[in-house]
Formats: sequence, C-alpha cells, structure tokens
Amino acid sequence: MSVLITIIIFILIFSAIVIVHELGHFLAARRVGIKVEEFGLGLPPRAKKLWHDKKGTLFSLNWIPFGGFCRMFGEDSTDSKLVKNKKSFISKTKWQRTQVICAGVFMNFIMGVLLLTIVFTAGAEPFIFNKNDFNRHLELGNIITEDGILINEVFKESVAEKAGFQSGDIILEINSKPVGSSEEIIALTGKYKNKLLTYTLERNREEVTRGVVIPKEGKIGVSIASVPIIREVKKVKFPVHLAFVESVKESGRLASATVIMFADVLRRVVSQFQISDNVAGPIGIAQMTHDVSQQGLIALLKFIALLSISLATINILPLPALDGGRFLFIIVEFIRGRRANTNWESAIHGIGFILLMFLIAAITYKDILSLIFGKKYMKPDCPLSTGFFRHFRLIHEV
Repeated sequence: MSVLITIIIFILIFSAIVIVHELGHFLAARRVGIKVEEFGLGLPPRAKKLWHDKKGTLFSLNWIPFGGFCRMFGEDSTDSKLVKNKKSFISKTKWQRTQVICAGVFMNFIMGVLLLTIVFTAGAEPFIFNKNDFNRHLELGNIITEDGILINEVFKESVAEKAGFQSGDIILEINSKPVGSSEEIIALTGKYKNKLLTYTLERNREEVTRGVVIPKEGKIGVSIASVPIIREVKKVKFPVHLAFVESVKESGRLASATVIMFADVLRRVVSQFQISDNVAGPIGIAQMTHDVSQQGLIALLKFIALLSISLATINILPLPALDGGRFLFIIVEFIRGRRANTNWESAIHGIGFILLMFLIAAITYKDILSLIFGKKYMKPDCPLSTGFFRHFRLIHEV
C-alpha cells in the first residue's frame, strides 16, 4: 500500500473519531439551548463557508484536513456578563454543562461499541491485555502456542549486540540444529569457545541468521528465557445480540487498560523523563494504520474502535485542557457552591494545553526516531507480544 493511501486512511480515521466527538458536543449544546457559533470540518484557517442553519450555526470547511471543531458561544469566555445570556455556555446549570462536556466522550464510546459489535459479529481476534486473558483464551483454544527460547535482553557492547541480535528475537537453531531449551543453548555456547556459531532467529515472523565468534568466557551477552510463543490467535465470533454485550465488556476493559497505560506514561515522564516504546503518537499510529489496513476491513474497524475508546478515555481524565478537566471544575463548583474564577480556570486549562502539546511533541519525536531506525510497535489489535512473557520463566544469561 502506498504512503499516500496510508496517509489518507489515517486522516479519514482520525477525522471520523474527532468529528463524532464534536458532534456529541454539538447535539448536547443544541439540546440545552446553547448557541453553536460554528461547526467546522477540518481545522482553521477557514477555506469555505458552507451554510448557516436556522439557529445561526455556521458550517464551514477548513484548510487543515484533520478532524473538526464545535465552537460554542461563551465556552471559554471570561466575560462575567455572559452568565446572564441564556444562549451562552457559562449561563447553563451544572448538569447542563456536564451533559455538553461529556457528550463527546459518550459519542466516542458509542462509536467504539458499535464498531466492535460489527467486528465480533463478523469474527475477530480477542483483545488480550494480561496473563489472565491469555490463560482464559488458552483454555478456550483461541490461542495456540509452542515453547520457544526468547532473547529477553541484549547487553551493551556485547558480541551479540555487534552481531545484530535484538531483544524479542526467538532462537530457533544453532548451526542449523533446532534447540529446545535454555540449558541446551548455554551448553552449546560454552562448548564452542573461540569458534563461529550461526544462530537462526525469528524476528517479526521472519527468519534471520547471525554469526557470532564465541568469546573465551563462553557467553555472547544476552539473557534468554523459555517462554510460550504465540503461533496463532483464533477469531472469536458471536450472534449479533451477544456481540453487542461482548463489545460493551471489551470497551470497559479497553478503557481500564488505557487509564493504566496513560498513568504509566505520566509517571515515567515525571519521574524518569522517559516515554515507553509501546506508546505511539500521530506518526506511530499512522505506521500502525498502514499495517492494519493491509489486514482487511474487520481489522481496520477493530483498530478504529480501539482508537475511539482509548482517546475517549484519555479525554475524560481529570486533566486541564481535556474534557475531564473541565468536568472536574464543575465538580469543584458543586462542592464549593460557587463557580471557580473564570480567569484562573482559563489559565489552568491554558497551561495544561501547553504541557499536553509538549507531551505530544515528545512522543512524536520518539515516533520519528522509531521510524528512522525501523522499530515496529506491538500488534495494535492484540497488544500482546512475546515480551509479555519475559518475566514469567527463569531467565538465563548466555
């Protein structure tokens, strides 16, 4: 698939998710009597005014073909006079503003559930997030595994690193002979000191070979573990009514996994100034879009559902500049019995937006480096890799 087609698919996917989100805000605002000044397809600058509806909303087409927006009257205003204007956002009750703020997230969850209902009706691989999921689907026969030897870590400045070994590689053969255990590999490596051994490795479902002259100490500089290697994940399929129930359950689990992941991202950024390799920004998601779009329509729908639910979950977190941050201010208002200072609220959301942009920029920078150096992300529709098992068995050094 060409790069241009991948970019178009990526833009369409993200735009659909964002427009559905903004449509939620739009419909809720209309329902409670807030004037929507503009509903835009794409992002400014404005390319064309499409039409005005009977309630005075301008529908526009904008030059940046990415997402959309819903601009409500008095939404971010610090003008206290607008509190008396019945058509302004800030004039509405706490419950009405809550409906409008949360409507976008609600629409994204609905979008995800409906797409997953289609996916599970047609048949698709299950979501697997943890060891319990793995064991459950293993017992059900949905996962087929075989024992394998995983390279857990490649040590710095070792002969293995110089030869091109990578963390996550699976050792299949040594000198064209299959190996079945960590002990066998340790024995072979120690036996052929100062001699050349040829390792056949499995990497991203492809076989690669690497030749290494074994140092005199009998170690090439890797840690290995005997782990179950996933060879097949079978599709699960439900009648449409059960598919809907399953999709609701999976949406909840996706949301929970997203919160855990995002909390870990923030923890690493604050404490270690690091971003996990398995976190993707726009460029990383575009790369995954390329991979998923080649797997067919059902895989693509599953991917869109995952994105919609994950983005909705992040957006409802109580962080400044996000919908959840705005909702948090309403909760504070309810507890205090009066509104927060609008200037302070705007300033906090502004700072939150700047910090969010820095985080996105950092993730994008990591994505660019990953793209340059050819890193592959975990399979997006089943976030389970051989790395999932790295610490479940005894690890040996070779």
